[in-house]
Amino acid sequence: MKKANKNFYLILNLLLIVVGNTFFLEAKKIKVSPKNNIAHQSYKNWFSVKPVQDILQQYPNIRYTKCFDEISFSYRPFPLINNFKMQPNFGRFKETFILTIPNGSVYSKLGLFFIDNCFIKELMWKEIEYNLLSIKPIKEKNIIHFSGRVAVIAQITYNNYCHWINEILSRLALLELAKIDYDWLYVPQDSAFMRDTLELWGIDRGKIIAPTSDDFAITADEIIIPSFVSNTDFMYAFLCANYFQPYLLKYIQNKFLKKIPFFENKDYNKKKIFISRRDAPFRKVVNEEELFNILKEQGFVRCELSSMSFQEQVNLFRNADVIISAHGSGLTNIIFSKPGTTVIELFQYHADCTFWYLSQQLGLNYIPVETVPFPTCDHMKAWQKDTEISLNILNSILTLLSER
Repeated sequence: MKKANKNFYLILNLLLIVVGNTFFLEAKKIKVSPKNNIAHQSYKNWFSVKPVQDILQQYPNIRYTKCFDEISFSYRPFPLINNFKMQPNFGRFKETFILTIPNGSVYSKLGLFFIDNCFIKELMWKEIEYNLLSIKPIKEKNIIHFSGRVAVIAQITYNNYCHWINEILSRLALLELAKIDYDWLYVPQDSAFMRDTLELWGIDRGKIIAPTSDDFAITADEIIIPSFVSNTDFMYAFLCANYFQPYLLKYIQNKFLKKIPFFENKDYNKKKIFISRRDAPFRKVVNEEELFNILKEQGFVRCELSSMSFQEQVNLFRNADVIISAHGSGLTNIIFSKPGTTVIELFQYHADCTFWYLSQQLGLNYIPVETVPFPTCDHMKAWQKDTEISLNILNSILTLLSER
């Protein structure tokens, strides 16, 4: 039992850092049922968790629109790890669907939805129930009513660029593919990339309901909620991979490549690019200047994605032949790269096969580089740790490139 508790706290502490929201602050006080791994205290006092099929039986006025069946996926095992249970290289994406709920309500920046104090299990991120810890009931005084149909695509980790592209926009794609009409779109607008992508998608800003706090709450004549798109048939396992559904990935890729014109501007037509993290809050390359001075001699151009618009990032990656980058969500832009592009990802302590998997979906020439040995424990510290990349590693990369 002590060992089980230790493993539970390790996973939960990792979630604290990755997600960084207040719903986890009471995590260490919660005990987990070994039978179903669902946290008991703290939330069962006022709401329960049920599968969507149970909800549909209990509330026949809720409409269920099926989108896609379960689909299987597989890819070559990630070469930098030995524990494939942490990052499974095969599995099944769960069935996707859209719920339409009469007189529904939703609240917070995470788009939380309850039916008579009941939460739907399939609307949990990666089916990890710990997301619901410390959630408090909606305050009646905060509720704003909207006439019409409100589609909700807000969810946990909405503020991360990779999760935004993969999960938030994929849920928007589900609505479009299913030809579901709505009057309002409930989604945060905290960052420029959020506003840019939705505007390019064709969403009228005047129709966006942007939650501004965790107490923000609305009701509507109908609430429309697409299911989470990246849930699989296994636990998310230390949050070490973010799997993209192939058909939604292709839809998003085509959507933006058709919308964004090719820039003739030479600043975004570079063939060799090095993605800097010197403006990032963590996982910096501490000797980046030394490394880039060498890369510059080989024709590389340094780019800071945070200073670029979404359109500029798309054109930067669609034109590049070689991309070198430390691990970070900016590499999500490889979805706009042409097949055969060489992608070299530099890992700073933290193993994550997201872009290895994604490169195989896209036909990219991906090379993972372990700059320091991965730790066997304490993943939460490794996730944020800076690193120094040796010149020997850099020279090996350049030698490899010269041989291609």
